Formats: sequence, C-alpha cells, structure tokens
Amino acid sequence: MLKQVLDEGREAADRALERLLPAATQHPISIHKAMRHSVFAGGKRLRPILCMEAGRMVAQHLPAGIEDVG
Repeated sequence: MLKQVLDEGREAADRALERLLPAATQHPISIHKAMRHSVFAGGKRLRPILCMEAGRMVAQHLPAGIEDVG
C-alpha cells in the first residue's frame, strides 16, 4: 500500500512538473536543461506526496483539481 501511494504521488508530481517547467529544448536551452535536471533528480517527490496525502486525510479524498495546482 505504501509503495502504491508513493508511486501514484510521484507520478502526479511528475505530471505537474512536466506541465509547469519549460521544455529542455526551449531557449535558453542550457538553463532549461539545468532546471529540469535539478528538479527531476531523485529525492524531490516526498514533500508533494505528503501534501497530497494530508489533503486526502482531511477531505477523505484527494481534493478536486489538485493536479492543476502550480
């Protein structure tokens, strides 16, 4: 169960980050590549997962539109 929660949370966080960050091919390329490398490096998903799970605990479900936050 914990692995499933972590996997789902990581996927949701990754989708939001993909949507919010500029593509690595967008100018200035070196800056955007560095931004993406830094953000998508390991160990950056626990905080958003904890926030989503806290929302789920309070509301008994994941609040609507949580993936649109950003």
